[in-house]
Amino acid sequence: WPSALAMIMLGFSGYVDNVAAAFNLAFSNTVVHQILWLLIMSALLKVSGLAAWLANTLISVKALKSRPWMLSAIIIMIAYICAAFQCGFAGLLLCWNFIYAICEQTGIPKHTKWPNMMIMSCVFAGCMGSSVMPYYSGTVATYGYLTTASAGVITYNYMSHVTFGLLYSLAIMAVYFLLCRLIVRPDMTPFRKELNLGEKKPLDTNQKIVIAMIFGMVLC
Repeated sequence: WPSALAMIMLGFSGYVDNVAAAFNLAFSNTVVHQILWLLIMSALLKVSGLAAWLANTLISVKALKSRPWMLSAIIIMIAYICAAFQCGFAGLLLCWNFIYAICEQTGIPKHTKWPNMMIMSCVFAGCMGSSVMPYYSGTVATYGYLTTASAGVITYNYMSHVTFGLLYSLAIMAVYFLLCRLIVRPDMTPFRKELNLGEKKPLDTNQKIVIAMIFGMVLC
């Protein structure tokens, strides 16, 4: 509703001729289509119970029990890896679903330090991940300008770009994560309690269909 109201107000702002023109402009934009489908997939994750199932699976992993910072780092790295392979929006929505599902399972209020820190951390990780691979339009354009301006004297090496981007982004993220531990210092007590998650249920048919749809969306 807030988005729809914003589009209606845009139609009265004078930026476009009328409300219909605002909606036509929005729905002719591929980014709007992408976000719309991602929001639908995000809702499917929640409604189908897949987000809660994945959250339970993460929390139940033996190596992550009573290790909330390790769990947090894994969620952040999922956002980082998705962004590196041009699935930044999908990675963000997936991780945000994980975070809120984990809050429900552990009893952590959704507007306290840990979920707020994780929401921002996933966005930051997405920004860092998008700087690793050389096939993003900004990177290609910048290198193209340099090559053209130097009449071919300055060239670029993909492997050098990936190596530098990987080391630089991981170093920045490590510093960021350390600052979160030292300055933000969210309450991790709920993670260290013995959680009664009940018997782990297998994936049902609807959840399997949602997983197939997600993989199809990523591959396409």
